[in-house]
Amino acid sequence: MKWCARCDNCHWVCEEHPDQPWLGARACTCGAAGAACPVCNQSDESTAPDLPEGFQADVESSQQLPRYTGVDMDDPNRPEIEHFGNCPVCGALV
Repeated sequence: MKWCARCDNCHWVCEEHPDQPWLGARACTCGAAGAACPVCNQSDESTAPDLPEGFQADVESSQQLPRYTGVDMDDPNRPEIEHFGNCPVCGALV
């Protein structure tokens, strides 16, 4: 494709207004995030989109956030069990 009219060849569109470029002279000024142009910068689970020139990630890929594993709600020794109590009808922990 030689020229993409949707994104003006910047490969990114406004996330809220996908018919407007995210960068350049005709860029949308609403302040929404950018999204890969669905016409010329298609991506999927195995293919990442082309990034804008000079793009720098906020978080390095080597710095992953810790994963929340949740709480075992069946564990009677979980810390918050003392905040609940027993059911007045059947006596079960609630």
